[in-house]
Amino acid sequence: LDVASAIPLGVSRAEMQQVFSKIDEEGAGKVTIAMMEAALARSSGVDCAAVPPWISHSVKLGLCGRIQEELQRRGAVPGRAGLARESDFRRVVMQTERYLTSE
Repeated sequence: LDVASAIPLGVSRAEMQQVFSKIDEEGAGKVTIAMMEAALARSSGVDCAAVPPWISHSVKLGLCGRIQEELQRRGAVPGRAGLARESDFRRVVMQTERYLTSE
């Protein structure tokens, strides 16, 4: 939640809390990449039919795959397969697409 709130994704913190609470059904306070992928898989195609204009070019050039590959290369949180460290996520996003950072 903190990561998604710190990066300018075009949603408010309140909106991210709603999304997070729907994905984190167990109330664990953490959302794995697999949980996020499963939630996206349940989404209607209409909901995900268009990439927001401000990021569409990067997505077309493979942004999501680059982030995923780099996070996998760095390894998961010990004992939590599929869960990336927040610091790793921030670093990967900052290095991949500098305009996505909050600075």
